[in-house]
Amino acid sequence: MLVNTAHPGLVDPAALREAIRSRGVRAAVDGARSDPAWAALADLGPERFLATAGSAYDTVEANLSASRSAAAGLCDALDDSG
Repeated sequence: MLVNTAHPGLVDPAALREAIRSRGVRAAVDGARSDPAWAALADLGPERFLATAGSAYDTVEANLSASRSAAAGLCDALDDSG
């Protein structure tokens, strides 16, 4: 069983599809992509491959962290431009 709650880019969708088909692996990912390789995984059905809309970032803490990081990056860029 594979559960990926990080970035879907960490998983090779073709290799995962082969493992699901040949070894009976089951997988769940948070935030799968929409390209053909991921669509082929989704075609296996939710009992073998389950993908949800990305939600790992959807917390107050994560949004604050991302906002602070973006603001700090902008301030750094503005400081370096003058």
